[in-house]
Amino acid sequence: LRAWFGTLYVSAACIRMIDRMIQKQGQGIGQRQMSVSWHDGQFIRHEVDDAFLRSQIAVLEAGKAKIVAACEVRAVLVPDHTSKIADKMLETAGTSILDAAFLASEHDVPLLSDDARFRAWGAAATGCRSTWLQAALIAAGRAGALTMPDYARAVVGLTARRHSFVTMNGGVLCAICRQDDEALHGLKAALEYVGGQGAEMVSHLMVVAEFLGTLWSHDVDMPLLRRKAATGLALDALLKGQRADWLDWLRRLVHHAPRKVAFRRYLAEWLTGHFIPLEAIAAPTE
Repeated sequence: LRAWFGTLYVSAACIRMIDRMIQKQGQGIGQRQMSVSWHDGQFIRHEVDDAFLRSQIAVLEAGKAKIVAACEVRAVLVPDHTSKIADKMLETAGTSILDAAFLASEHDVPLLSDDARFRAWGAAATGCRSTWLQAALIAAGRAGALTMPDYARAVVGLTARRHSFVTMNGGVLCAICRQDDEALHGLKAALEYVGGQGAEMVSHLMVVAEFLGTLWSHDVDMPLLRRKAATGLALDALLKGQRADWLDWLRRLVHHAPRKVAFRRYLAEWLTGHFIPLEAIAAPTE
């Protein structure tokens, strides 16, 4: 992002917030703590020990160090003249709520936030431009400031942290798969965004079909076992939540899937393993 934007700014209030989080975790060291949650029809007790608190502190300190290393930390003063919307927000939510927006407006740079409401509030209150993280990453990639492997790792980071919206295509999924660990944790995180209830299934179907086409092409240097594992994960992801018409979507995917002999052989094995007769997917579909 720094290579793309030139300079990244962060408000001093952000750093102070992280410091308060670190301090809060540190106050619990040496004290017995417990939390109770409800899971699978029963209460579960969680013991919070010093080792866990220190691990939390280490994560926060590492995150702070990365931010300070990559960004210029700037103190923000509320301008002398502000809009009525800004005045209302400052009165309601505190004097630092608009620091990032004021900083973006002062330096004439876009406000980078994955919170769509905050972007809207920032624009209304200060007139700043804004964008979200993946849009900036895509632009950086197109400009050559971010390589495909680095972009793929960034997408895994977004999916693993459960960003509300992440866009992907077959090439990105293949790049994730190519550099993933043996258990394909990165691909599994990315595929959580594929299929499921409420998915726009036509576009999801085409993404998976593109992924399989790339995965099983002759140009991809990838072990056969990894290709098979990735294919099974993609098929399961696309069909999850489709209780009523999963067979219809499977037929559609098979229609668009690669014609490679190796893929067709694996598909036959997958169908057998899922107790789906070959005749079931041969029926014509619109």
